[in-house]
Amino acid sequence: MKKRLKYALAILFALTLLVNGSFSALAATESDVLLPYREKLNLLNEELGTQYKIPTNEELAVTDMTVQELNDFYTSMDLNEFEEYILEMHDQNAKNSEARIQNVIAVNDGISARATETEQFYYYSSSNRNYFTLKSKIVTVNNVAYYNSFVNAGYNSKATGYPYYVPMSISYSVSSDSRQMTVSYNCSKYISATLIDTGYYTINVTYTAGA
Repeated sequence: MKKRLKYALAILFALTLLVNGSFSALAATESDVLLPYREKLNLLNEELGTQYKIPTNEELAVTDMTVQELNDFYTSMDLNEFEEYILEMHDQNAKNSEARIQNVIAVNDGISARATETEQFYYYSSSNRNYFTLKSKIVTVNNVAYYNSFVNAGYNSKATGYPYYVPMSISYSVSSDSRQMTVSYNCSKYISATLIDTGYYTINVTYTAGA
């Protein structure tokens, strides 16, 4: 009886190792599927002096692309085609950087005459509806609005197109007459849903109280 029990336990232990090993191998295969592309991208970053990266699962959440779609997108290319794609996106990134400075859209706001807290929007690209925000409190004296305090600053949490900037840190300053507030958004940049430029882009936006 004891021999049979030992034999059964040995078989059960072996099956457990086999199943766990299979799952581990599957997980490793899934997690490493883009490894050759990441390694190639590291080499290209060295050559180009850039800081491009393939989005992680968490970073992909702000786009409309799934992890499987991202994997399929890249694995449909060989490494030569991947290099061509990165170089194409690199050229596009340079053009977008220039367009961002030249083609800004004026600040829009939603100030209520009776509200002390307001949110203003800054749409930074003429090609999509991505934006930054400023929440602040204002006071009005003799029909002139002044900033009273900074509440917070942010951005649209889902990309509506590209380029798309995600602030990593935010700072602000107020003019001496309290009529203007300048917010500095230090961002990483989604060139597309499949590629991020992690080099800092500082975008300074000057908002006007009541404008």
